[in-house]
Amino acid sequence: MAGQIEEAEEARRRAALVKEGDELMKKAETALGSGEVEAARELVRQATSEYEKAGADKQRELKALAGQIEEEEQLKARESLMSWLDGLVQEADDLLMSGKVEAARKLYHDGTSQCLGTVFDEEMLSTLLKRFDDLSDRITRMEEEQKLEKQKMENENERLMKMAMESGRQAELELQARRTLEEELRASKAEAEELRKRLEKETSLQSRKQLERQEMILRNNENDLVARKTEDLLTADLALAREIANMRNEAMMGNNKIAEAERRLREVQSASVALRRSWKGVGMRIEEHFPFSVLYIQALVSADDGRLRTDLVKLGDSLCAVNEVETRHLSLNEVKELIIGPQGTSVTLTMQCCQTRQRYRIRVKRHFDMEEAELPLSVRVVVGGGIADPLGNFGGIFQSATMGLQQGLNSVTRP
Repeated sequence: MAGQIEEAEEARRRAALVKEGDELMKKAETALGSGEVEAARELVRQATSEYEKAGADKQRELKALAGQIEEEEQLKARESLMSWLDGLVQEADDLLMSGKVEAARKLYHDGTSQCLGTVFDEEMLSTLLKRFDDLSDRITRMEEEQKLEKQKMENENERLMKMAMESGRQAELELQARRTLEEELRASKAEAEELRKRLEKETSLQSRKQLERQEMILRNNENDLVARKTEDLLTADLALAREIANMRNEAMMGNNKIAEAERRLREVQSASVALRRSWKGVGMRIEEHFPFSVLYIQALVSADDGRLRTDLVKLGDSLCAVNEVETRHLSLNEVKELIIGPQGTSVTLTMQCCQTRQRYRIRVKRHFDMEEAELPLSVRVVVGGGIADPLGNFGGIFQSATMGLQQGLNSVTRP
């Protein structure tokens, strides 16, 4: 009888433990449904303990609930990871927008390293890889854009440096030309003074007239020299002003420096119109626009040996500079005015080979006289003398050797 009572008591105790375990399982399911994964796991642990005390076999139910808890944990881990990934990508995008590519790249590497030790399912792994690949592509594009921008800035700095060096070289050439002109003017003035002294000593009318003719020739030569040198310098100023305006992307029309350079050049050309009627060209036809390719070679005379040459220039070669003055920002008429000059004087032409694109220089004499009407309209280039200046409004000539000298010196002195 006592044994039956004990068995009944034991059965009631076990039933109570099983009931308690069932209650804990229900609470765990409720907590899991509310997203309280840790609370559900603790309740399952307590229910397992109660079942073990009761000796009840609840492994199937426990495994099922444990599996649900594990799935919920994985879901929360995935959501947490995706939220973290969204934040990382947003932060990287913000860095890219502000141009901080290196910081974005470091953030990308830190994020990938942090994910290396985490185990994902195939779908999650594919999603992460795609997000990181997209981020890497954006970073790479930004790096390439910055590299291109840096290269562009370096190229621009190099171009500006070359322009500065070219401007400095042009200024040095102008200074040298001014010094040469001053020396030639001083020599011409001394020679003229010597002729005047000789004229005073001559008593014979015939000798006096002969000396006067020589003095007139010398004066004309001196005026030719002043006019030609002055125009070279002023045309160089005009070309440099246009080059600077082009480099700064400024408009040519309305540019005060260009307008002033053009005005000074027109004034000097108007003052020397009578002299220019006897000026000669070099015997070569060029096209109407830059790069002023050679269309026909008529009669080039080398300044070195005085012989007529046909091998100095090839058809199709371009005229790049006249007496070191670049032609790329000059008109056809301005190039023509640089080429012509007093008969027998030399001019340096810088050409560019149409095949190799290499530049070369030639020195030729001004000797060729051709009327504009003899040239086709498509190549009506003044490389000979006797062609009217299209600017019009011509003035007078230099009145005397002294006035010519003074005007030449004033023209080459910058304001």
